[in-house]
Amino acid sequence: MTSNLYSISLILVFLLSQLAVKTQAGDFPTSPLTSSSTAYGPVKRDCDHSRIVCIEGNQTIFAVKGPLTSRQAKHICPSTPMQTEFKRNRLPSNMLNPMLIVNEDKSIIEYSQLQNNIQKTASETLPKFSYLLCGTSDHKPNSGRHINANNPMPFDTFLDKSLAAEQVKNIPTYTKFEAPDRKFAFHEVALGDSLAYITTLIPSSEVNYEIVGTHIAGYHINAKHRDITGRFDQEERLYEFTASLQEENISLSSALNDLMELYGKPVAKGRYSLDHDLDPANNAKQGTYIWKIWEGAYLTISIDTTKNTNIMVKMLDISQAEKAAEYLSKIKKQI
Repeated sequence: MTSNLYSISLILVFLLSQLAVKTQAGDFPTSPLTSSSTAYGPVKRDCDHSRIVCIEGNQTIFAVKGPLTSRQAKHICPSTPMQTEFKRNRLPSNMLNPMLIVNEDKSIIEYSQLQNNIQKTASETLPKFSYLLCGTSDHKPNSGRHINANNPMPFDTFLDKSLAAEQVKNIPTYTKFEAPDRKFAFHEVALGDSLAYITTLIPSSEVNYEIVGTHIAGYHINAKHRDITGRFDQEERLYEFTASLQEENISLSSALNDLMELYGKPVAKGRYSLDHDLDPANNAKQGTYIWKIWEGAYLTISIDTTKNTNIMVKMLDISQAEKAAEYLSKIKKQI
């Protein structure tokens, strides 16, 4: 008799445990994005934050501007939208890189606005991107909800918690500073300027991490349909800058005279002599000129007035670029 009662008790315990599991599973109509042991985030749909863009006419969709690590991208959204949302909503215009959706199954869906196409990848590393598309906890249909979907946090709090949880090395400081040597600054940009200063100077710029493992080894920016790009080392200092500009239609000799007033005589040029290009009678149309900023750092400007006045600018600190490459190589070997 006692044995039978014990067996019945075990059966009841088993049935009750199964019922509890089913009840908990019913709380999530779609699978949670993260487990409770690793969960941080998600973020609130805060339309006033500089890195959150709310989609016109849709109260349950929003876009987050980079940079983000791969793990941040997996934890940041209250819910994951379906890829049909790319073309269903009026997304931010003039995106330079693709917009992403990061799925719970680790796949990354990229939408290229310029080509108007969608592709899916399974990379663990985020590609360069403009925005990450998110849904709120109320968004339907979705392909997954964050375990904390109903309790989102402020964006800045998420950044602090997520970078700490991932033990990221070289956490961004976004300290604003300007290089002391500004003789060869172009449109207020000089080698050695900080990431925070440049992004303030060029608000349209988009930032992506150069990240290896848990190390942020540098930063990459671009702006205005790839006409402006910049590379920064792990200490957020600019060591390479390129820009393509169109100026009012002026002659090459006039443009070159203006540049020499700013920078002095270039140390090198191609094709004809400097005197040849400065003489309006020769009607020169093209020329490339190089100024030495300091040892191993150069400003190169190419002018083409064949049709319009197009100016290509490149500033490069070769020594700093080599140091950045060495640091990147060193981190890769440690992984």
